[in-house]
Amino acid sequence: MDLVRPTPYAAHQALLDAAAPHGLNYYWKSEYLPPLGDGLIERLTEHAWRVETPESYTIVFHLGGAVGRADPEATAFEDRRAAHAVVVDAAWSDPARASACIAWTRDFWQAVHPYSTGRIYVNFLGEEGQDRVRAAYGEAKYGRLRALPGPPARQ
Repeated sequence: MDLVRPTPYAAHQALLDAAAPHGLNYYWKSEYLPPLGDGLIERLTEHAWRVETPESYTIVFHLGGAVGRADPEATAFEDRRAAHAVVVDAAWSDPARASACIAWTRDFWQAVHPYSTGRIYVNFLGEEGQDRVRAAYGEAKYGRLRALPGPPARQ
């Protein structure tokens, strides 16, 4: 059985659907990370075990390979030097848990952020503002994207 094979785009996009079921509340934060060193691993494990609900999770994606070999200037995708991306994702069904879940996510992110590359994958942004959008693309790419013409006016 081949474990690595071409996957239709829609199937790839649906791979994580089961991890984020409809009907729950979510709050997440994310960072690109360098190779995992002892200090970073300690922060990850220390905070992951403080999770507020059983639905919450943390994912560390391994990057590199073809992503890292592509010309960094060829696409809007930023930080091809990152070794990993971490996503801290709080999930809850009880509205009374919202404050604790959001606090866990923010505390976790603050503990990991000093180890980060300072960049983020744009699809993992939440309501973090323009500074984080700039971090997703880098200043030069952000400027080029902002200079692109907008969609045509509706008639």
